[in-house]
Amino acid sequence: GDLLVLCSAVAASLYMVTYKKLLQDLPIAIPAVNSLLSLIGLWNALLFWPGLIILPSLGIEEYSGFKGEVVWLALIGFTVALSFNYFLNYGMVLTSPLFMRVVIIFGVPASFVVNILLDGLPPADYSTLLRILGACFIIAGFIWFTAGDLHYRNKSAKGEPEEGAVHKSAKDVHRTDS
Repeated sequence: GDLLVLCSAVAASLYMVTYKKLLQDLPIAIPAVNSLLSLIGLWNALLFWPGLIILPSLGIEEYSGFKGEVVWLALIGFTVALSFNYFLNYGMVLTSPLFMRVVIIFGVPASFVVNILLDGLPPADYSTLLRILGACFIIAGFIWFTAGDLHYRNKSAKGEPEEGAVHKSAKDVHRTDS
């Protein structure tokens, strides 16, 4: 399981960086995002639909279709997943893959809050304290990262060098002693 998570993280990182590199120089980002997501959806539809036929016929997976309330839950889930992917990919074009990863991590404390609203406050024990503390660290990290990113963007827009940056290249430094 751990190896699959590691492979998934590496694949997602490669996707995000490659995606940004491919789309960063395009003059109009929205059509490019729409086209790429359409191609990904088409690829998924062509590649994975046979599983709906093959897996149940081999007895590996049971598929009974959508019934009753499940249809609405599935439609809501599809809509949320589509919105998430669209905004994630469009956000990568406008910002950076690293920033969008930080935004995704921000979903952990948001999920914690939604769970509290839906299920009520969990019992006050050590694990709940650790969850609250972890959520606070994620929020603080998000704020810290965003502040640093804004500071860097403001300095870059003004043309100021970054603090601690070397202002001269090795070619510009000449020895005066002969």
